[in-house]
Amino acid sequence: MGNNNSSFDKKSEKIFSQNEECPFVSGTKCGAGTWICELAIEFPNSIFVGVDLKPVYPSEIKQTNAELVKSNILKGLPFKELIRVTKPQGWIEFYDVDVRLIDAGPNSTRLVEGIAQSMSNSGLNASSITFIKGWLQSCSDNITNINELTKLIPIGVWNSAIGKLNMMGYIDYVKLQKPWIADGMNISEDEFSKLVELTNAEFSSSEYKGKLPVMRVFGQKV
Repeated sequence: MGNNNSSFDKKSEKIFSQNEECPFVSGTKCGAGTWICELAIEFPNSIFVGVDLKPVYPSEIKQTNAELVKSNILKGLPFKELIRVTKPQGWIEFYDVDVRLIDAGPNSTRLVEGIAQSMSNSGLNASSITFIKGWLQSCSDNITNINELTKLIPIGVWNSAIGKLNMMGYIDYVKLQKPWIADGMNISEDEFSKLVELTNAEFSSSEYKGKLPVMRVFGQKV
């Protein structure tokens, strides 16, 4: 949800903006690839490759230093392989949404649970980001400076402009995934559309103060 540029600290920005450097960045679970494309524009001397299981990204990428690939990283690029292909002193970073909604209404909560179930039916864990820190710690011989940061992203009119923007993005996303999520919830697409309407109504009400946990987990290769 929203712009993810904030996940880069000043040290990262310095590395990416150096003309003499050409860092290679692989973004797993990149979704629509918005962040990958934005970074490719901002840092033209670097190469960005986004990977996701579902092809929801644009079919045409105009940036010559950006590429989006459909693949299951858990099968094609095991976690330990991520360490192997990272150069010494390089960073491995995971940035993802924990699909659970906090302080949301009943319909919003039901929809989120349906998304989680649909992901589970596809062999995916909707809260996989919560396990990454433990995995990095299990690789402590190769990874150091392990950190985990969580930020609650507002969704709904209760948080003015940012909340409204995230609400629109969230609703657009679930509408795009309607057949897949409806099937996972074992309901008709008409029933799903009604649930989305009720969810949108909750987001549009100041009664609920929905928030999405966004987590950033990163560590440095020894």
